[in-house]
Amino acid sequence: MSRELHHVGIVVPSIDAALSFYRETLGLEAGPAREVRDQAVRVCFLSGNGTRIELLEPTDETSGV
Repeated sequence: MSRELHHVGIVVPSIDAALSFYRETLGLEAGPAREVRDQAVRVCFLSGNGTRIELLEPTDETSGV
């Protein structure tokens, strides 16, 4: 049985600092960054050419990432 990979999550120290690499080098389109308070992270999805990546930025030391 063949299954598709939905997305890959990558933890980064700063979404804002990481976005230029993913946009300019990999040519991905970024959606809006949003905060997920109960998980203590900010997230931003990027996509392009069938690829979907989620950037995760911890917002404090209690974050699970």
